[in-house]
Amino acid sequence: TLLYLMRTTCAACRVNAPAWKDLATRAQDLAHVVVLSAEDLATLATYQAGFGVGVTAHIPEEERDWVFAEYYMNATPTVYLVGPDGRVERLWVGVFPENLADQYLDILNAWETS
Repeated sequence: TLLYLMRTTCAACRVNAPAWKDLATRAQDLAHVVVLSAEDLATLATYQAGFGVGVTAHIPEEERDWVFAEYYMNATPTVYLVGPDGRVERLWVGVFPENLADQYLDILNAWETS
């Protein structure tokens, strides 16, 4: 599973939008791809229209504090690579380095073939 935590007001999330869209597209046959945000749905729809990155899981405001605490979500953007056993295998916070997509795809492909 690839889990991407983002906010529409986050400058780094906006910078990452094209790279995330590329990674999500390339990984869709290898993993569940989830974009997670706690913002209101209207704001998320506007962001999706402008950046082409859709949110697949919305955290209601009343649930946000415990979800963020439980999963150590304290910065955006954050990408979690969750293994087949449910453990977080890789974590990246901030603007993506150029080779992040390839690194994550290599891991997903290895899991697929094992």
